[in-house]
Amino acid sequence: ATEIDVRMPVTRQTTVVSATVAAGKSWKQSVQLPGIAGTNTVQLEASRVPPLDLGRSLAWLIRYPHGCVEQTTSAAFPQLYLDRLVKLDAKKAAATQRNIETAINRLKRFQSSDGGFQFWPGWGGSDDWSSTYAGHFLLEAKARGFELPAEMIGRWTDFQRANAESWTKDSASDGLSQSYRLYTLALAGSPSLGAMNRLRETSGLEATAKWLLAAAYKLAGQKEEAARLSRDLGVTVSVYRALRGTYGSDLRDKAVILTALSDLGVTTKADKLAVEVSNQLSSTEPYSTQTTAWALLALARYALSTPGGTALSFTYAWASGKPVAVQSDLPVALEEVQPGSTTQGTMTVTNPGRATVYLRLVASGLPQLGSETASSSGLAMEVSYRDAKDRQVDPVDVPLASDLTVSVAVTNLKKTAVDGLALSLLLPGSWEPMNTRVFAEEGEEEETEAVGAWDYQDFRDDRIYTYFDLRAGEKRVFTFRATVTYDGRFYLPPVSVEAMYDPTINARVTGKWLDKTRKKLF
Repeated sequence: ATEIDVRMPVTRQTTVVSATVAAGKSWKQSVQLPGIAGTNTVQLEASRVPPLDLGRSLAWLIRYPHGCVEQTTSAAFPQLYLDRLVKLDAKKAAATQRNIETAINRLKRFQSSDGGFQFWPGWGGSDDWSSTYAGHFLLEAKARGFELPAEMIGRWTDFQRANAESWTKDSASDGLSQSYRLYTLALAGSPSLGAMNRLRETSGLEATAKWLLAAAYKLAGQKEEAARLSRDLGVTVSVYRALRGTYGSDLRDKAVILTALSDLGVTTKADKLAVEVSNQLSSTEPYSTQTTAWALLALARYALSTPGGTALSFTYAWASGKPVAVQSDLPVALEEVQPGSTTQGTMTVTNPGRATVYLRLVASGLPQLGSETASSSGLAMEVSYRDAKDRQVDPVDVPLASDLTVSVAVTNLKKTAVDGLALSLLLPGSWEPMNTRVFAEEGEEEETEAVGAWDYQDFRDDRIYTYFDLRAGEKRVFTFRATVTYDGRFYLPPVSVEAMYDPTINARVTGKWLDKTRKKLF
């Protein structure tokens, strides 16, 4: 192996090009690949319905490094529909099967004694929205033939029914959470009609909740009530992002409504809303796991509920390669392109068919080490290093076998609290972390007990993920320890923090090489 085979401590970058190719037309586009030679992948997604952004969004969900119950569910949920949307080869089919089974087994760790699901394992009571969401995934997985652990669904159904029947307008759980709970009970074949009728009469219920409730009536066999409730409902939602509660956003709520429309068979409104969801998901705006997964689910359900029509038919060629002809009766085609060691190329697509083809060219790769930039959006972050004598040092100059203390100070610059923050500390290959889970607090007049300093910590071989909340203007300093174990040329990765359910709130400190005496490898 050469030196370039070492772990690349950088985040994969993605470039997306979208196009629409009318019947009988061709499209040609030159693409600059985002990674260094040998790290790039190229995927062509074609569909006969508004593009799902399946390749990019699903890959992002699967690679997402954090793993609470919502994120575990989000990574697996859309994969339940893959084999009905696109032709999978044996390798991809096996990987999809394995991913779903892994998620089901992992969810066992999150289930509470009351039948609901905790946000983090051992983190106290069941999380309201996540319990419904995880159960929804398990129901769909069971319907697709996946084997579930004994009593897992039964305990969850009892939990859902108890919460549904005790719900009032003054409950901590809001109307949308209650309607989603009732929807999943109906999906489980155990509808709570009394609770559904009470929610129907509740004043001030938002449109998203009403659409879900109408779909619940439809699933419960109450078609007339479903039609009556949904007859004059609109599909407009307010722009927002929730860091807690339902972890939602306006795009997530549009996706929820689109799912309900597919259940109800309201095609006219669904056609228009599907385009909106597709356009938003395909934009450069960063979205959370909850929003991304729901958008994929909704578009997948819409594509599967749309009449087949004309089969997909197109031809593509990358660079100077031979043209490849693709035909499929499924809604989507995903084609893996082999870019080799090149860093740019030209894609040509010809549509000889009778229907429009929607294209998404997704190129992904690992960027040059040291090319990342610092950022500060709603958060500020400072990183410092101290030796065993508590002297501030430059990590470049620390000798072998030294113990280091890494302090990461995170400040909330916003005038409101920020929940669900994830601090990612990746260590260079020459450092070995100490799993001491040491915490220090600075910058506050009121002392905070260590037990409440962070919600959850995840120690791995070469990185530490820390999850916490910050009040408006609050500053916290997290302290980690490591030992310099190996000599040589290694890269100290960037340190970053972001709000998991609003990635626009973030901060990042750039990385650096730890040995300046040798020639750069990359």
